Amino acid sequence: MTEALIAAAEARSGLEVRTSLGEDLCDTAWLADTAGLVASNDILRDPKFPLTELAKAAPRLRWIHII
Repeated sequence: MTEALIAAAEARSGLEVRTSLGEDLCDTAWLADTAGLVASNDILRDPKFPLTELAKAAPRLRWIHII
């Protein structure tokens, strides 16, 4: 994924989408408003990702797509 490809996909979709390349998980507050997550499995294995408390950290999350 590149910023250009993400921008083109957002323009085609007409949706408001928050994207991040290289998210370092220092601040996971963004999870509270997240409805969908597209990530590599590395993010789920990162010790800073709240996997065991995901329902509490991301109450609006409805799907995770692993690439």
